[in-house]
Amino acid sequence: MIASNIPEVVICDLALPDHDGLEFIRWLRARRPEHGGIIPAIAVTFLYERFGVRETRAAGFDVYVRKPIDPMTIVQAVSLLVGRRDATHP
Repeated sequence: MIASNIPEVVICDLALPDHDGLEFIRWLRARRPEHGGIIPAIAVTFLYERFGVRETRAAGFDVYVRKPIDPMTIVQAVSLLVGRRDATHP
């Protein structure tokens, strides 16, 4: 899906059915920039013990959010990432 329609921001739960979010972000970051490799990404998780901030940042996520999520937290994170992207990519 990302290959045909690159989103502005990715919000990814770290506990996915077949893989975890760290595998996904590593796959995404391995792509060329014009193919989505630099999409800003937000990690969300309820599994604090399994997925830490440092680990998710090192894998390629830009923001880490713990569940339960306050909707304004996501709105602010997306705004921050889109604003940062717009400042560097006119």
